[in-house]
Amino acid sequence: MVEGKTKVLYFESISNPTLTVANTPELSKLAHRKGLMVVVDNTFAPMVLSPAHLGVDVVVHSISKFIIGEAAIIAGLLRELVT
Repeated sequence: MVEGKTKVLYFESISNPTLTVANTPELSKLAHRKGLMVVVDNTFAPMVLSPAHLGVDVVVHSISKFIIGEAAIIAGLLRELVT
């Protein structure tokens, strides 16, 4: 994070293809201390993780992967959390 230049911290809750699980609560705390918005792509783990309960500001899902399992169509969902 570059002080004064970074506005948003964006990451995947579980990265694809490595399956690395992000420490969402700690990343959120760090970002919020620096005044950043936290956006998490939760496409890979919607039934496993709920970033909305872990301190993030916005959760993003790729609907395309849910519908047919590949990128033959384009769709998406953006969920902004209201506090």
